[in-house]
Amino acid sequence: MPDRPPPPPSSSTPDRPARPNARPNGDPLGAMRAALAAAIAASLATACGAAPTPPPRFGAATAAAPTAAPALPTVDIAARDDLERLLTDAGIPWTYDGEKQVDWFETVPHIYHVGDAAAGDTLEVHVHPDTAAAQAAAARVSPGGGTILDAAGDRIQVLWGATPHFFQKGPFLVIYVGGAPAVLEALTRAFGPQFAGG
Repeated sequence: MPDRPPPPPSSSTPDRPARPNARPNGDPLGAMRAALAAAIAASLATACGAAPTPPPRFGAATAAAPTAAPALPTVDIAARDDLERLLTDAGIPWTYDGEKQVDWFETVPHIYHVGDAAAGDTLEVHVHPDTAAAQAAAARVSPGGGTILDAAGDRIQVLWGATPHFFQKGPFLVIYVGGAPAVLEALTRAFGPQFAGG
């Protein structure tokens, strides 16, 4: 029996072996991996986007929050007796030296020696008929307290023995000539901050 010729080669492309990791399109596991990789990349970009705040340099000045000075408790002064009691309670020695006429105000002030007797500090207490009269008298005092206008408007230069401190509240106008912190604190409690003087 004659030999048959071999069959002609097929024109079709032979099947290629499949890649071991290849998966058909639409594979749900591959889509999940891609989505997870994108989410991780986005999280890393967000976390690394803001630069950290550097710590302050050693020795660098930092602004401190302002603190308000504590307010002194106020004391009501209705009469000279209240002022004398305030000085006594504050431990400030005082002696009453009577009344003495002055040229700068119409009222006759009560004179006290306060604090250390050797220092010669004095307290000049003017009691006016009412608050308006005391305020009018206070308006005639220069900021430094060295010049006071009299009732006629004439300037009077006053040579104080030490730094004067002027206080006014209600009908009282008080001049403290001295610089003892305890006396200044007591007068501030009674009459508020000084309005003139050093």
